[in-house]
Amino acid sequence: MEVRVESAGKKIVASPGEKTVITVYKVPSGYKAKVRSCTIGFPVGTNFELEIRAMFGNISIVPSQGTISGDSMVIPIDVDFVLNSDEEFKIEYRNLSSTDIRSAFVLAIFEVFK
Repeated sequence: MEVRVESAGKKIVASPGEKTVITVYKVPSGYKAKVRSCTIGFPVGTNFELEIRAMFGNISIVPSQGTISGDSMVIPIDVDFVLNSDEEFKIEYRNLSSTDIRSAFVLAIFEVFK
């Protein structure tokens, strides 16, 4: 079985009070993708006011419950979750600040196979 490694990343810039879901990666047609890791980086000044979780449909993958937040840190997380053809790996985020923009970086690594 041929396996290739792919990565997908997004910079999140959340307006005050914003809550939304974005697609980070869509599995190519005819393939499956195993999510191997998800790394979330919070810059200085985020003040734990940006909540993030990786989603598959309505299922939280990272973390399995709740959300992740931080300030001036990088959080690497091992994952073992398989997505089928044309399914999407998404990030849901919410800015808890009512006055300030908050940002973070998300990088996911996938093993893609037939």
